[in-house]
Amino acid sequence: MQFALTALIGMAAGYWLDQHRYLPSPIGVLGGLFTGAVAGMYLLVRSLK
Repeated sequence: MQFALTALIGMAAGYWLDQHRYLPSPIGVLGGLFTGAVAGMYLLVRSLK
């Protein structure tokens, strides 16, 4: 759940950056999704310890 949530937040952040033209179109969204997924995995692994 936390994994999906952080991935969505990352994708939303990437989309927002794309709307304001800080990053080129698919890179912002995909980069945000990837970063959110990595952050979610990190938080998940940390919470399981």
